[in-house]
Amino acid sequence: MGLFLPAVLEHFPKNSKLELALRPFLQGFDITFTSISRYRKSSTETKFVLLKPESSFREGFGFEREILCIISENQDFQAKDVEIIDIIFNENKSRVDPLVCVLLSNCFDIDSKLEKLIFKDPDNICIIPFSISWITRNKPSLPEIRTIFQKYMYTRDLFAFESPIKKDISFFGREDILITFIDRFRNGQNSGLFGLRKIGKTSVLYAISRRIENKEIGGVQYYDCSNPSFYKSRWFECLQLLIQKVISEMGLEKLKDFNAISSKYDENNAASLFQEDIDSIMDLNNYSRFLLMLDEIEWISFGTSTEEHWNNDFLPFWQSMRSTHQNSKGTFSFIISGVNPKCIEDESIMGFDNPLFALIKPTFLQPFDVKTLREMIRKLGRYMGIKFDEDLYSKLFELYGGHPFLVRHACSKLCELNQERPITFTMDIFNSNKKMINQYLMPYVKQILTILAIWYPSEFEQTIELARGNYDKIQKYVEQEPEYIDHLLGYGIVNIIDKKPKLSIFVMGDYLKKLPFKSEDPILNYNQSEKEGKIEDIYSEISLRRNKIERKLRILLKQSLKLFYGKNCMSKLLDSIPSNRREILNIYSFENVWENLYFSDLIKIIDKNWENYQKWFSTDKNNVLFWLNHINDFRIDAHAKSIKDDDLIYLRTCFSRMEEHLTGFE
Repeated sequence: MGLFLPAVLEHFPKNSKLELALRPFLQGFDITFTSISRYRKSSTETKFVLLKPESSFREGFGFEREILCIISENQDFQAKDVEIIDIIFNENKSRVDPLVCVLLSNCFDIDSKLEKLIFKDPDNICIIPFSISWITRNKPSLPEIRTIFQKYMYTRDLFAFESPIKKDISFFGREDILITFIDRFRNGQNSGLFGLRKIGKTSVLYAISRRIENKEIGGVQYYDCSNPSFYKSRWFECLQLLIQKVISEMGLEKLKDFNAISSKYDENNAASLFQEDIDSIMDLNNYSRFLLMLDEIEWISFGTSTEEHWNNDFLPFWQSMRSTHQNSKGTFSFIISGVNPKCIEDESIMGFDNPLFALIKPTFLQPFDVKTLREMIRKLGRYMGIKFDEDLYSKLFELYGGHPFLVRHACSKLCELNQERPITFTMDIFNSNKKMINQYLMPYVKQILTILAIWYPSEFEQTIELARGNYDKIQKYVEQEPEYIDHLLGYGIVNIIDKKPKLSIFVMGDYLKKLPFKSEDPILNYNQSEKEGKIEDIYSEISLRRNKIERKLRILLKQSLKLFYGKNCMSKLLDSIPSNRREILNIYSFENVWENLYFSDLIKIIDKNWENYQKWFSTDKNNVLFWLNHINDFRIDAHAKSIKDDDLIYLRTCFSRMEEHLTGFE
């Protein structure tokens, strides 16, 4: 039987309502600490206690620390209450379990309220709710309490991450890179982070931001350059957009002391106005240092951006950045991140010195080693009622090369195919499901290889030769020019074993062996069998997949608008539509308007009401809008147009991403 420590009992008189609600937990926990947290935006006070689990709970659920238990005495449960839980959790995160929180609530239907507000995002802590009236009335036994823990923990899929990790609870490894990059920031240096798609670059940037803010080293701002409104803008407009983003994020919009608010940047004044605004931001916030992180750098780089103007705009943009960095004596610095380090590797651009050359040394984000991979899989699995045989960790490393996204999604699919809990995954269980798992991962593998084929055709060809076992053909180049496979080594696609280059990701090699190539150009002949097919077949595929996505989107948007806005749903829909279309659509009822909306209208609704959909899509808003706009732009079946190979490849990727997120809507 657990203990109510005396200091805690003082706050919960014997036989009081809250003491009776906490008493059943003594069957499996000690109650060790209590306090009150005051919500910073109001006078709300929230009580909480810490539950120290006994051995069976620790071993059964993987608990290594005390469990935070929030006591909510409100009759209702709202979105702000989730924020309160996050605040209390962050105030005590050095002491409490990183993934689980108990909630005692006066809200009668707390289960359904949580489901609507939090969904099942694996990046959120798992909140296990108990109704105070239910627990005091039923006095549940320890097995009943254990069953409720299992209900909420075992049904989550902590492996199924699509979007970058934004919280420490799900972030593993990379400690050496975090330390290195933060030290460079302290020393006034700039950094570059590069790696394969889905390898975790953005998650590392978010982790750097959290460390800098938590340790109060300085100011930091993340920006995604794949935002079309950004990369389609000229270089001087981009500098102004960056400052406006920083001002907005820091709540400084009301101040008129910023050039980016009071003036318009142009080609002549942008560099000086940008530097003045950076100085103002640092002064107003009393920052000794400020870090700007630019992700998806390919979109604003020469030779890789889809917008031709970056072949000219790259120079003045980065000359302005470099000048601000130098004039600040390193107190302003930046990190750039992407797949392709070309922008810092070329010495000159159109006969002019590259301002980033020799300023930044690229750091490649490598796949996990076996130890880190084991730590991630083992810890997440235990919270889901899953254990792994020791030999399975090395098998997963062999097949997926330590690529964290591929490994997590392999485990996610394994969990989906074997839903018994608790369970121990053995080598036999994995082998019996391996074929289906690898088929499931193929779209991700193709995406990784497609980017490589488009930007590094020679390295892509080397990868194919290695997959086919033609080591000798590559070996002679490696001996004469070691830098010949530098990018492949940096990406972690290739390892040197016994002085010979070999592919590190087995499923990638297995796929490449089957690719039919008929010429020396890996891009022109990427999946040659598809190119030889009839254009009518491509039209048919595009039409079928787009129409299915459009139908499912209409269902999702219709249901969600009614759920979130009730009687105001039609008004909210029209507010999202461009003004020139509102008068036309206003004649319809909410039920009938959906048949008269364009695909572009659906995109506008998602854009304007993103806060309602971000949990559903579990990825960045820019990603979803980019996928949908790409699908809308390439309606070649309606106009009998042709399509380039790389556009078709990415269109299929966009289809796949949207199909995954719309699973369940028919």
